[in-house]
Amino acid sequence: SAAGWLMPGSPGSLASRRGDATSPSSTPRCAGRWSRCAPPLRGSSLFPEPGLKLKIRKVEKKGMPMEEQKALGAIVEELIRERRSERRWRRVKRVFVAAFLLTPAVVYGIFAWKILGHHSPQGGRGAVVALDGEIGSGLLEPARVIKALKEAFEKAKVVILRIDSPGGGAVAAERIGAAIDYLKKAHPKPVEAVIEGLGASAAYMIATHADRIYVGRYSLVGSIGAMLSTWDFHGLAERLEIGKRIYVSGPLKDMMNPFEPPSDLEIRKATGLVEDMGRQFAESVKASRGEKLKAEVDDIATGELWSGVQAVEMGLADGISTLEEVARAHGVEPVDFGPKEGIMESITGTFLRAVSLLPGGYAVR
Repeated sequence: SAAGWLMPGSPGSLASRRGDATSPSSTPRCAGRWSRCAPPLRGSSLFPEPGLKLKIRKVEKKGMPMEEQKALGAIVEELIRERRSERRWRRVKRVFVAAFLLTPAVVYGIFAWKILGHHSPQGGRGAVVALDGEIGSGLLEPARVIKALKEAFEKAKVVILRIDSPGGGAVAAERIGAAIDYLKKAHPKPVEAVIEGLGASAAYMIATHADRIYVGRYSLVGSIGAMLSTWDFHGLAERLEIGKRIYVSGPLKDMMNPFEPPSDLEIRKATGLVEDMGRQFAESVKASRGEKLKAEVDDIATGELWSGVQAVEMGLADGISTLEEVARAHGVEPVDFGPKEGIMESITGTFLRAVSLLPGGYAVR
């Protein structure tokens, strides 16, 4: 005899041994060759229902050639391996789908906590509104700064302006300063300005709307004045024999045209504009500082920068102090109120910073 595979309905199987072997009812349901007794295949699976395990055991079987027994065993083993492989891939797919669905939620949660975590400070905390960079652009667009100021005045005990800026747009600084004045009336509370590295031009203009201005010993303060600039390409245009025809209704309508040399009238007009705006800036500093200002208006309207110590001596600042010292003086804990970048901006910025740290990467600015 040779070792064979016991299949359902084959001679010697459980189905063939039910009842009397001589009775018609006991006749095997599947007689003949083994291929007629194989269970119906469902797709590429051996088993008719998911999860159904077919136990196959070797038995002594006569009448089946050795080659057919080996072929049958190979087919069954291949189907079992295929079934197991399908189960493994099903588990892998489930893991990937779960990761795909959960990753955005986790990322959103992290950045929402980072960006929105300052929205519910305690009443004994000091709101720090950071003015880092150029006034009027990027994070320091007036709308963003005013939104952060509004939340700070509504939810904190003290508002601290942390300034490190070379200046920027005068109109943007005017909007932010007007918002500070309005919020001080709507929500009376101390407003302190702390100039850390640089508080120049439009940044110092905003600082003058605070109740007090503090600087570091090595801070740079001032640049009180105005500036108007344009490019001059007329020499290059002449060498390249390039011209531009402009038809205007008045002699100053195309003032500051970079392809034409400025006329005496244009130079006088531009000079008068910047002198007038610079004078207004200096007068606003005098009005806001009041008796604290020890220097004359002409002395502060030169457009120059002074150190923190010099600024205190001139009355442009109230004292030497750091942000932490100002917060301790009010008995509050400093809390960052922004303005902060949005979620997508934060993700993009983090990605670009990570790329710049890779070998061969470059800094993106």
